[in-house]
Amino acid sequence: MATATVQPVLTQFEKYDSEDQIILNNITKRMKRDAKAFSLTDTTNKITLTFHDVEFVRTETLKVIRLTCSKVFKIEINLKKKTVKFYIHKKNASSSSVGSKTSSILPTNKDVDKVATKWLNDKTCIREEDRKLVHEVVKTIVKWTWGQIACELAVEEAGDDYNFTVENIRKVTYNQCEQLWNLQSDNISSIRLHMGKNKATFKVTRTLTRPSKRRRIEKLEDVE
Repeated sequence: MATATVQPVLTQFEKYDSEDQIILNNITKRMKRDAKAFSLTDTTNKITLTFHDVEFVRTETLKVIRLTCSKVFKIEINLKKKTVKFYIHKKNASSSSVGSKTSSILPTNKDVDKVATKWLNDKTCIREEDRKLVHEVVKTIVKWTWGQIACELAVEEAGDDYNFTVENIRKVTYNQCEQLWNLQSDNISSIRLHMGKNKATFKVTRTLTRPSKRRRIEKLEDVE
């Protein structure tokens, strides 16, 4: 697997179909400022474009890539290795034959609910009116890390916000981040993935507090 310095040119992609070249080049142009190098691997049906030594993960950039490149079917962020992988359907590939392997260890809803409930029962700083939303947030984080090394989830109250820290998180997908935002998008913001530190942080605003316009913008701010 060859590794090349990130350059906004098509030279490294010449062996691919012209449509795939455009997608690869567009992704590389958007990611080059935050990654020191990239590498390519491919099979009959898919291309894996991996960026190495990534210092920052900009969620807004990832969102644009997903919206503009329909062939990108998965984005995987490895905080421990400081890599971001883009899995791309090749031109004319059958979507049913392309995919990445999923973990064979899948939690049941009952398992997830049990873990989240136990964690929440120990937290006196969570106000009663916020417990339903926080419970869903914790369930989402449990699903993120199920089958991996157990994560450490901490929370502290800060005015109208709850500041969450997730330690020992090794990798997460863009879709998983979206699941967190989509729980209640106006109340979840400032998601940061700390590359090389195995840590994620984010804010949850109290459910009875009306988020400001600035807070809604912060939801997709640059992360580090």
